[in-house]
Amino acid sequence: MSLKANLEQFNGGKFAKRLDDEFRDLVAACVATGKSGAMTITLKLKPGKGGGQTMAVDYDSKVKEPSFDSPVAHLYVANGNSLVITPPEQKEMELKPSAAQEQAPLRAVGGRDA
Repeated sequence: MSLKANLEQFNGGKFAKRLDDEFRDLVAACVATGKSGAMTITLKLKPGKGGGQTMAVDYDSKVKEPSFDSPVAHLYVANGNSLVITPPEQKEMELKPSAAQEQAPLRAVGGRDA
């Protein structure tokens, strides 16, 4: 019997289905990231006791999908050694619209009045 036929017998075909699904997901991840990935299928065979014609087969698969590069976050150290996005010594500035902004009419793209 072929390897493919044996794989389709393990766990009522669920293992072969899982391999197909994992492989498709791996291909998609490699295409999306432009990076390489890996899939390892492990089969461990152990002859049955007493020299009979039985074989215990332990099977598993592992997938290492590529990941997207994470951007670097630049943060400031604040009191108590916590990290914050703005410099701790920077004061907040309250922004208010100017009188000219409040009275200016809106204009649509192309120069037409809104």
